Amino acid sequence: MFRRLLSGAIIFFLSIYLPMASFIYWPGWGKLHCGINERCNNPQYQQHLTAIEDLAAYFRHQQNLGAGWSAKERLHLAEVRVIYDRLFILVVIMILLLTVSLRPKMLFGIAKANIIILPLLFLILPFFSVFWDDIFHTLMFDNLLWKNNKQDISYYITPKSYFKYVIGGIVVGALFLNAILLGLAKSRGWVDRLSLDSDATK
Repeated sequence: MFRRLLSGAIIFFLSIYLPMASFIYWPGWGKLHCGINERCNNPQYQQHLTAIEDLAAYFRHQQNLGAGWSAKERLHLAEVRVIYDRLFILVVIMILLLTVSLRPKMLFGIAKANIIILPLLFLILPFFSVFWDDIFHTLMFDNLLWKNNKQDISYYITPKSYFKYVIGGIVVGALFLNAILLGLAKSRGWVDRLSLDSDATK
């Protein structure tokens, strides 16, 4: 039972992390949102696209931020990058643990449970401002550097609407990954007795 719970928690976390990492380290999603975001899609559109590329490269440790970023933004984004770096280390540790804890026949039940649980994250969206301002940033940061204004590039390329878009993308991506795991487990016959008993009671 402990192995199942540990493996389930790790796969749940990894299925969220992988789509989230695509928003962090690949500029494509940011550029897509910029095209539909009025703050970003303005006469400075090309500069904003360049800033989105700079930010992704900064998080990948490939370059420093360009000249247009404010001092406040640089301090905040340095804090954010440290969080992402630590998160990556945690992911590596989780993958190593998963190689020990996971048994193939656990996959079906774990993926099935994740597909049921993950849509609940959409409940954040109607209360996103409260979550973002009063809960998330209060827990993650001990300063107000995250608050931006019209002099900050972040004001244009990562407004609150962008992070709602990120949450939606993460949930959809995580559901897709778990659907793949579910299909793989079913096609390979990796269905344990617990999963069969659960289906039989329906």
